[in-house]
Amino acid sequence: MVTVVGWDIGGANTKVAYVRTRNSFVEELKTTMEYFPIWKDSNKLESVLLTLKEKLSGTARLECMGLTMTAELSDAYQTKREGVNHVLTSAAQAFADVPVFVLDVNAKLRSIESAK
Repeated sequence: MVTVVGWDIGGANTKVAYVRTRNSFVEELKTTMEYFPIWKDSNKLESVLLTLKEKLSGTARLECMGLTMTAELSDAYQTKREGVNHVLTSAAQAFADVPVFVLDVNAKLRSIESAK
């Protein structure tokens, strides 16, 4: 069995998908999203991520997570670099016990540290 969570962390909406497979077949698929205007209080991002993860996957053991983002472009940050670092640091803190991979601009999965 393989369980993964995928994230799209945007400036106004955060979307998440939970997938559990067995023998290459999808057994469970759940999605949700939350309106979270990051520019209003970017410090709440870690809490939003934890809440959404709990909502979809509960206590299931996750093999990994995948992450994309556009939140780094919001008015919450002075620069794109600042936004990328904040979003990735929030994800790393929220999910310290799960490998998180970031989809880069070349469609390659990278570690959080490499993506920073």
